[in-house]
Amino acid sequence: PRTSLLLAFTLLCLLWTQVVGTFPAMSLSRLFANAVLRAQHLHQLAADTFKEFERTYIPEGQRYSIQNTQVAFCFSETIPAPTGKNEAQQKS
Repeated sequence: PRTSLLLAFTLLCLLWTQVVGTFPAMSLSRLFANAVLRAQHLHQLAADTFKEFERTYIPEGQRYSIQNTQVAFCFSETIPAPTGKNEAQQKS
C-alpha cells in the first residue's frame, strides 16, 4: 500500500510539472498591464451599472450624478496613483 501511494504521488508530480510547463511565461510588466486593464474594465462596468440603476429607480431631480457631474465619475480619481512600473515600485 505504501509503495502504490508513493508511485501515485510521483506520477501526479510528473503530470503536474508537465502541465505547469505548458503555460507561457509572462513578464511582470505584462501581468501589471493586464491587471490595470481589468481594473479599468471593472470600474467602467460599475459606473455603467450605477448609472443604469440611478436612471431606473431614482427620480430625475434626486439623482446624484446629475446634480454633481464632476464627482459622479469616481471619488478616487483625485487620489494620486502611480502611472508606471517604476513609479509603483518607488511608492511601495
